Amino acid sequence: MKELGERLQAIVDMVRPDQRVADIGCDHAYVSLELARKKNCTVLAMDIGDGPLKIAEENIRAAAEQDGKYSKAAGTATANESGSETANGTTKESNGETGDAAANEPNGENGNDASEKPNGETGFGTTEEPASSSDGDQTGGPDWINRITLRKSDGLAGLSRGEADALVIAGMGGHLIIDILHNGADKLRSGMQLVLSPQSDLRLVRYELRKMNIFITEEKCLSEEGKWYFILNCKVGMNLPAPVSDEEAKQYMMYGKYLPEHPSDAFREFLVWEARGLEDLLKSLAGQKTPAARARSGTIRRQLEENRYIQSLIG
Repeated sequence: MKELGERLQAIVDMVRPDQRVADIGCDHAYVSLELARKKNCTVLAMDIGDGPLKIAEENIRAAAEQDGKYSKAAGTATANESGSETANGTTKESNGETGDAAANEPNGENGNDASEKPNGETGFGTTEEPASSSDGDQTGGPDWINRITLRKSDGLAGLSRGEADALVIAGMGGHLIIDILHNGADKLRSGMQLVLSPQSDLRLVRYELRKMNIFITEEKCLSEEGKWYFILNCKVGMNLPAPVSDEEAKQYMMYGKYLPEHPSDAFREFLVWEARGLEDLLKSLAGQKTPAARARSGTIRRQLEENRYIQSLIG
Protein backbone atom coordinates (compact mmCIF):
# COMPACT_ATOMS: atom_id res chain seq x y z
CA MET A 1 0.00 0.00 0.00
CA LYS A 2 1.16 3.54 -0.76
CA GLU A 3 2.80 5.20 2.23
CA LEU A 4 0.90 8.26 3.40
CA GLY A 5 2.53 11.65 3.15
CA GLU A 6 2.80 13.93 6.17
CA ARG A 7 -0.49 15.72 5.41
CA LEU A 8 -2.66 12.61 5.06
CA GLN A 9 -0.95 10.99 8.04
CA ALA A 10 -1.69 14.08 10.15
CA ILE A 11 -5.37 13.81 9.17
CA VAL A 12 -5.45 10.13 10.19
CA ASP A 13 -3.68 10.91 13.47
CA MET A 14 -6.29 13.54 14.39
CA VAL A 15 -9.25 11.18 14.08
CA ARG A 16 -10.15 9.54 17.36
CA PRO A 17 -10.06 5.71 17.22
CA ASP A 18 -13.03 3.37 17.34
CA GLN A 19 -15.45 5.78 15.68
CA ARG A 20 -17.86 5.61 12.76
CA VAL A 21 -16.25 7.97 10.25
CA ALA A 22 -17.59 9.42 7.00
CA ASP A 23 -14.69 10.34 4.70
CA ILE A 24 -16.29 12.95 2.42
CA GLY A 25 -14.62 13.28 -0.97
CA CYS A 26 -12.55 10.19 -0.17
CA ASP A 27 -10.78 10.25 -3.56
CA HIS A 28 -8.50 7.20 -3.60
CA ALA A 29 -9.45 6.16 -0.03
CA TYR A 30 -5.93 6.28 1.44
CA VAL A 31 -7.22 8.00 4.58
CA SER A 32 -10.20 5.64 4.81
CA LEU A 33 -7.91 2.64 4.58
CA GLU A 34 -5.64 3.81 7.37
CA LEU A 35 -8.57 4.69 9.61
CA ALA A 36 -9.92 1.15 9.25
CA ARG A 37 -6.53 -0.57 9.48
CA LYS A 38 -4.81 1.46 12.20
CA LYS A 39 -7.55 3.30 14.15
CA ASN A 40 -10.19 0.55 14.28
CA CYS A 41 -12.74 2.90 12.72
CA THR A 42 -15.79 1.89 10.71
CA VAL A 43 -15.54 4.03 7.58
CA LEU A 44 -17.97 5.27 4.96
CA ALA A 45 -15.72 6.33 2.07
CA MET A 46 -17.89 8.73 0.06
CA ASP A 47 -17.29 10.53 -3.22
CA ILE A 48 -19.44 12.11 -5.92
CA GLY A 49 -17.38 10.62 -8.76
CA ASP A 50 -17.49 7.08 -10.12
CA GLY A 51 -13.83 7.29 -11.12
CA PRO A 52 -12.43 7.98 -7.64
CA LEU A 53 -14.70 5.31 -6.13
CA LYS A 54 -13.45 2.74 -8.63
CA ILE A 55 -9.82 3.57 -7.80
CA ALA A 56 -10.70 3.48 -4.09
CA GLU A 57 -12.16 0.00 -4.53
CA GLU A 58 -9.01 -1.18 -6.29
CA ASN A 59 -6.80 0.30 -3.55
CA ILE A 60 -8.83 -1.41 -0.83
CA ARG A 61 -8.52 -4.78 -2.55
CA ALA A 62 -4.79 -4.28 -3.10
CA ALA A 63 -4.30 -3.45 0.58
CA ALA A 64 -6.38 -6.48 1.53
CA GLU A 65 -4.23 -8.76 -0.61
CA GLN A 66 -1.11 -7.23 0.89
CA ASP A 67 -2.40 -7.91 4.39
CA GLY A 68 -3.45 -11.43 3.44
CA LYS A 69 -7.21 -10.92 3.69
CA TYR A 70 -7.80 -12.27 0.18
CA SER A 71 -6.41 -15.53 -1.19
CA LYS A 72 -3.49 -15.27 -3.57
CA ALA A 73 -5.50 -17.25 -6.09
CA ALA A 74 -7.80 -14.25 -6.47
CA GLY A 75 -4.94 -12.35 -8.04
CA THR A 76 -4.33 -14.93 -10.80
CA ALA A 77 -5.72 -14.16 -14.26
CA THR A 78 -8.05 -16.98 -15.36
CA ALA A 79 -10.96 -17.45 -17.73
CA ASN A 80 -14.27 -18.49 -16.16
CA GLU A 81 -17.01 -20.50 -17.79
CA SER A 82 -18.73 -17.42 -19.26
CA GLY A 83 -15.52 -16.29 -20.90
CA SER A 84 -14.98 -13.20 -18.73
CA GLU A 85 -11.52 -12.64 -17.36
CA THR A 86 -10.61 -12.41 -13.68
CA ALA A 87 -7.44 -10.50 -12.83
CA ASN A 88 -6.27 -9.09 -9.50
CA GLY A 89 -9.50 -10.13 -7.86
CA THR A 90 -11.79 -8.19 -10.26
CA THR A 91 -14.17 -9.92 -12.67
CA LYS A 92 -14.76 -8.01 -15.91
CA GLU A 93 -18.32 -8.80 -16.95
CA SER A 94 -19.61 -8.45 -20.51
CA ASN A 95 -22.09 -5.77 -19.43
CA GLY A 96 -19.32 -3.60 -18.01
CA GLU A 97 -20.12 -4.27 -14.36
CA THR A 98 -17.37 -5.34 -11.98
CA GLY A 99 -17.45 -7.99 -9.32
CA ASP A 100 -14.68 -9.08 -6.96
CA ALA A 101 -13.65 -12.56 -8.08
CA ALA A 102 -17.20 -13.70 -7.32
CA ALA A 103 -20.09 -14.69 -9.55
CA ASN A 104 -23.33 -12.71 -9.44
CA GLU A 105 -25.94 -14.83 -7.70
CA PRO A 106 -29.64 -14.82 -8.70
CA ASN A 107 -30.61 -13.17 -5.42
CA GLY A 108 -28.26 -10.27 -6.12
CA GLU A 109 -25.61 -11.30 -3.59
CA ASN A 110 -21.95 -11.55 -4.54
CA GLY A 111 -19.55 -14.02 -2.98
CA ASN A 112 -17.13 -13.19 -0.20
CA ASP A 113 -15.52 -10.07 -1.67
CA ALA A 114 -16.80 -6.63 -2.69
CA SER A 115 -20.56 -6.50 -3.25
CA GLU A 116 -22.48 -3.89 -5.21
CA LYS A 117 -25.60 -2.87 -3.33
CA PRO A 118 -28.71 -1.44 -4.99
CA ASN A 119 -28.08 2.06 -3.61
CA GLY A 120 -24.59 2.26 -5.09
CA GLU A 121 -22.70 1.11 -2.01
CA THR A 122 -19.80 -1.28 -2.22
CA GLY A 123 -19.13 -3.34 0.89
CA PHE A 124 -16.18 -5.65 1.44
CA GLY A 125 -15.90 -8.95 3.21
CA THR A 126 -13.84 -12.11 3.16
CA THR A 127 -13.93 -15.58 4.63
CA GLU A 128 -10.15 -15.90 4.38
CA GLU A 129 -8.25 -16.06 7.64
CA PRO A 130 -5.91 -13.07 7.92
CA ALA A 131 -2.24 -13.75 7.43
CA SER A 132 -0.01 -12.99 10.36
CA SER A 133 3.06 -10.83 9.88
CA SER A 134 6.54 -12.16 10.64
CA ASP A 135 6.31 -10.98 14.24
CA GLY A 136 2.95 -12.60 14.79
CA ASP A 137 0.87 -9.40 14.59
CA GLN A 138 -2.05 -8.97 12.22
CA THR A 139 -2.05 -5.66 10.38
CA GLY A 140 -5.10 -3.62 11.31
CA GLY A 141 -6.81 -6.53 13.03
CA PRO A 142 -8.44 -9.53 11.34
CA ASP A 143 -11.53 -7.77 10.06
CA TRP A 144 -10.54 -4.26 8.92
CA ILE A 145 -11.83 -4.82 5.40
CA ASN A 146 -15.32 -5.40 6.80
CA ARG A 147 -15.23 -1.92 8.30
CA ILE A 148 -15.04 -0.04 4.97
CA THR A 149 -18.02 0.78 2.74
CA LEU A 150 -17.85 2.82 -0.45
CA ARG A 151 -20.82 5.04 -1.21
CA LYS A 152 -21.53 7.51 -3.98
CA SER A 153 -22.69 10.79 -2.48
CA ASP A 154 -22.73 14.51 -3.20
CA GLY A 155 -21.29 15.90 0.03
CA LEU A 156 -23.36 14.76 3.01
CA ALA A 157 -26.48 14.06 0.93
CA GLY A 158 -25.97 10.29 1.10
CA LEU A 159 -25.30 10.25 4.85
CA SER A 160 -28.13 9.58 7.28
CA ARG A 161 -28.35 11.52 10.53
CA GLY A 162 -26.70 9.57 13.32
CA GLU A 163 -24.78 7.35 10.88
CA ALA A 164 -21.36 8.85 11.70
CA ASP A 165 -19.54 10.03 14.81
CA ALA A 166 -16.92 11.95 12.83
CA LEU A 167 -16.45 13.56 9.43
CA VAL A 168 -13.24 13.93 7.43
CA ILE A 169 -13.38 16.56 4.68
CA ALA A 170 -10.02 17.25 3.05
CA GLY A 171 -8.41 18.04 -0.27
CA MET A 172 -10.96 20.58 -1.50
CA GLY A 173 -11.44 24.33 -1.39
CA GLY A 174 -12.70 26.12 1.67
CA HIS A 175 -15.85 27.42 -0.07
CA LEU A 176 -16.82 23.87 -1.02
CA ILE A 177 -16.19 22.55 2.50
CA ILE A 178 -18.42 25.26 3.98
CA ASP A 179 -21.12 24.58 1.36
CA ILE A 180 -21.03 20.88 2.27
CA LEU A 181 -21.43 21.67 5.97
CA HIS A 182 -24.22 24.20 5.39
CA ASN A 183 -26.11 21.89 3.03
CA GLY A 184 -25.73 18.96 5.42
CA ALA A 185 -26.21 20.88 8.67
CA ASP A 186 -29.03 18.51 9.67
CA LYS A 187 -26.44 15.68 9.77
CA LEU A 188 -24.26 17.49 12.33
CA ARG A 189 -24.72 16.51 15.97
CA SER A 190 -23.41 18.02 19.18
CA GLY A 191 -20.02 16.56 20.05
CA MET A 192 -19.33 15.27 16.53
CA GLN A 193 -15.69 15.45 15.48
CA LEU A 194 -14.84 17.18 12.19
CA VAL A 195 -11.34 16.92 10.71
CA LEU A 196 -11.06 19.51 7.95
CA SER A 197 -8.19 20.39 5.63
CA PRO A 198 -9.21 23.17 3.23
CA GLN A 199 -6.93 23.84 0.27
CA SER A 200 -7.91 27.50 0.14
CA ASP A 201 -9.99 30.22 1.83
CA LEU A 202 -8.86 29.26 5.31
CA ARG A 203 -10.00 32.58 6.78
CA LEU A 204 -13.50 32.02 5.41
CA VAL A 205 -13.55 28.50 6.86
CA ARG A 206 -12.59 29.72 10.33
CA TYR A 207 -15.20 32.49 10.16
CA GLU A 208 -18.04 30.23 8.99
CA LEU A 209 -17.19 27.51 11.49
CA ARG A 210 -17.48 29.99 14.33
CA LYS A 211 -20.80 31.23 12.94
CA MET A 212 -22.03 27.63 12.91
CA ASN A 213 -20.90 27.06 16.50
CA ILE A 214 -18.22 24.60 15.41
CA PHE A 215 -15.09 24.99 17.50
CA ILE A 216 -11.50 24.37 16.44
CA THR A 217 -9.93 22.39 19.28
CA GLU A 218 -6.59 21.71 17.57
CA GLU A 219 -4.86 22.89 14.44
CA LYS A 220 -1.75 21.67 12.65
CA CYS A 221 0.33 23.62 10.15
CA LEU A 222 2.72 21.77 7.84
CA SER A 223 4.53 22.08 4.55
CA GLU A 224 4.58 19.31 1.98
CA GLU A 225 6.08 19.45 -1.50
CA GLY A 226 6.39 23.23 -1.36
CA LYS A 227 2.80 23.91 -0.30
CA TRP A 228 1.42 24.90 3.09
CA TYR A 229 -1.46 23.00 4.64
CA PHE A 230 -3.62 23.52 7.71
CA ILE A 231 -5.55 20.69 9.35
CA LEU A 232 -8.36 21.60 11.72
CA ASN A 233 -9.64 19.31 14.45
CA CYS A 234 -13.14 20.58 15.25
CA LYS A 235 -16.02 19.79 17.57
CA VAL A 236 -19.65 20.60 16.90
CA GLY A 237 -21.17 22.65 19.74
CA MET A 238 -24.67 22.84 21.08
CA ASN A 239 -27.66 24.68 19.60
CA LEU A 240 -26.84 24.92 15.92
CA PRO A 241 -26.70 27.54 14.57
CA ALA A 242 -25.43 29.76 17.38
CA PRO A 243 -26.22 33.51 17.41
CA VAL A 244 -22.64 34.78 16.98
CA SER A 245 -22.01 38.34 15.85
CA ASP A 246 -19.90 39.09 12.78
CA GLU A 247 -17.41 40.99 14.93
CA GLU A 248 -16.89 38.02 17.23
CA ALA A 249 -16.56 35.59 14.34
CA LYS A 250 -14.01 37.83 12.59
CA GLN A 251 -11.67 37.46 15.57
CA TYR A 252 -11.18 33.84 14.49
CA MET A 253 -10.56 34.52 10.80
CA MET A 254 -6.86 35.27 10.46
CA TYR A 255 -4.97 32.62 12.40
CA GLY A 256 -7.52 31.24 14.82
CA LYS A 257 -6.76 30.80 18.50
CA TYR A 258 -4.99 27.46 18.67
CA LEU A 259 -1.87 28.10 16.59
CA PRO A 260 -0.93 31.44 18.22
CA GLU A 261 -1.42 29.84 21.65
CA HIS A 262 0.40 26.60 20.70
CA PRO A 263 2.95 27.79 18.09
CA SER A 264 4.95 25.14 16.26
CA ASP A 265 8.15 25.62 14.29
CA ALA A 266 6.15 25.01 11.11
CA PHE A 267 3.69 27.78 12.02
CA ARG A 268 6.56 30.20 12.65
CA GLU A 269 8.04 29.30 9.26
CA PHE A 270 4.66 29.84 7.62
CA LEU A 271 4.32 33.32 9.12
CA VAL A 272 7.75 34.33 7.79
CA TRP A 273 6.90 32.91 4.36
CA GLU A 274 3.53 34.67 4.32
CA ALA A 275 5.01 38.01 5.39
CA ARG A 276 7.53 37.91 2.54
CA GLY A 277 4.75 37.21 0.06
CA LEU A 278 2.62 40.08 1.39
CA GLU A 279 5.59 42.45 1.22
CA ASP A 280 6.21 41.46 -2.41
CA LEU A 281 2.56 42.09 -3.23
CA LEU A 282 2.73 45.57 -1.70
CA LYS A 283 5.79 46.39 -3.80
CA SER A 284 4.04 45.24 -6.98
CA LEU A 285 1.03 47.48 -6.19
CA ALA A 286 3.08 50.52 -5.15
CA GLY A 287 2.98 52.23 -8.54
CA GLN A 288 -0.70 51.61 -9.24
CA LYS A 289 -3.11 54.48 -8.55
CA THR A 290 -6.47 52.88 -9.34
CA PRO A 291 -9.11 52.65 -6.59
CA ALA A 292 -8.97 48.85 -6.82
CA ALA A 293 -5.19 48.83 -6.34
CA ARG A 294 -5.41 51.17 -3.36
CA ALA A 295 -8.12 49.03 -1.75
CA ARG A 296 -6.07 45.90 -2.37
CA SER A 297 -2.98 47.55 -0.84
CA GLY A 298 -4.98 48.47 2.26
CA THR A 299 -6.16 44.89 2.71
CA ILE A 300 -2.64 43.54 2.34
CA ARG A 301 -1.25 46.05 4.83
CA ARG A 302 -3.80 44.96 7.42
CA GLN A 303 -2.92 41.32 6.82
CA LEU A 304 0.77 42.13 7.15
CA GLU A 305 0.17 44.03 10.40
CA GLU A 306 -1.74 41.05 11.82
CA ASN A 307 1.01 38.69 10.69
CA ARG A 308 3.74 40.76 12.37
CA TYR A 309 1.65 41.10 15.52
CA ILE A 310 1.29 37.30 15.79
CA GLN A 311 5.02 36.88 15.13
CA SER A 312 5.78 39.32 17.95
CA LEU A 313 3.48 37.39 20.30
CA ILE A 314 4.94 33.95 19.71
CA GLY A 315 8.57 35.06 19.46
